[in-house]
Amino acid sequence: MGMSKQDLARILKSIRALMLQPVVTEALVQVVDAMLIPSDDEETMSESGLKFQRPLLLEGSNSVCQSFWDSSYRHTTYSLAHNIFEGDLQCLLNQDMSSVQEDICAFLHKAEISRLTSELAEMEKLRRSLKEEEVEEKEKAWKEHEERYANEVATTNGVGFEVTLEQIRLLCHSADLSGMDTRKVVIDGNLVDG
Repeated sequence: MGMSKQDLARILKSIRALMLQPVVTEALVQVVDAMLIPSDDEETMSESGLKFQRPLLLEGSNSVCQSFWDSSYRHTTYSLAHNIFEGDLQCLLNQDMSSVQEDICAFLHKAEISRLTSELAEMEKLRRSLKEEEVEEKEKAWKEHEERYANEVATTNGVGFEVTLEQIRLLCHSADLSGMDTRKVVIDGNLVDG
């Protein structure tokens, strides 16, 4: 998979030769025309002349996946003039192939670390949201149980109070129980509204 220095130098010389060719104005007109986006002014707020469209297929691209550095990749004159600099060519010619491989591996490791870091952040965000949802569900369930138990206590208290009044009526027929209410409490021996 690695290329020798001679292969790399040959590729760079062919690229350099392509860079020296004059720019064809017809190709530039086609590139500019491909960058314009047809626009409906009623649907958009900006003027149609301000929009650009990325061309689907450029001169150098085809359906086959090729690396930018492959010798068979057909560079456009623009990309040769603006994407590859003389300093880049000299650096590539002067670098040892092992150092180029190390740089590529380091870049791939950085990209992998970046991807894993973003995945970790997404997982942490998801974990926090799930934990918050779980806490909300537990709080909701607790409030429902609390309300249900309060209703059960009130019902039990009312039933117990009625049973107590029935027992008093059975034991003491002459007692006046008309003032008795579950909402009243006894304070200092007096029956007071609570």
